[in-house]
Amino acid sequence: HVLLLVGRAGCGKSTFVDYLREVALPEDLEEGTIWSHVDLNSAPVDSDRIYDWVTDQIINDLREKSDLDFDKLENIETLYNVEVNKLKKGRLKRFEEGSREYNRIVDEKIKELENDRDKKLNAYFRFMGAQQEKAPIVVMDNADKRSKEEQLLMFEVSRWLRSKFRCVVVLPIRDETYDFYK
Repeated sequence: HVLLLVGRAGCGKSTFVDYLREVALPEDLEEGTIWSHVDLNSAPVDSDRIYDWVTDQIINDLREKSDLDFDKLENIETLYNVEVNKLKKGRLKRFEEGSREYNRIVDEKIKELENDRDKKLNAYFRFMGAQQEKAPIVVMDNADKRSKEEQLLMFEVSRWLRSKFRCVVVLPIRDETYDFYK
């Protein structure tokens, strides 16, 4: 879902989100969610670059929030275990586990996944969501400080996030932008 917070500039939309996350959510709901906060103040407003930029911001935020060190091989393998397990059921059956060829194929697959932003973010959401039993929520903060056209672009990015990944997106926008583009 994309949750729109509609209001005047400076009316406290971001403060409301912070209050909701830090104070108002019951403890069991708070423990069942992982929040990623994307500050759009420095976001590129180029539609060719914004999607990669937002994806990178979310990945970095999720990495920082995790207790795991995702530079360690065992944690990287855990992150991509669904994809690696598919290989084990198929192509890797030809090779002995731990053999040079087996390890090369696994390494190639992990490298491919690490270099594909969408697959990488999907793995983080899956890891945080399914394996840690936390629902991912992405807050697209400060979109309301931009022009109407730029806010519309941020809305499109939010819709893309919601449709491509399993997450809830919170997007504060100005009331006049909402009224103009309903």
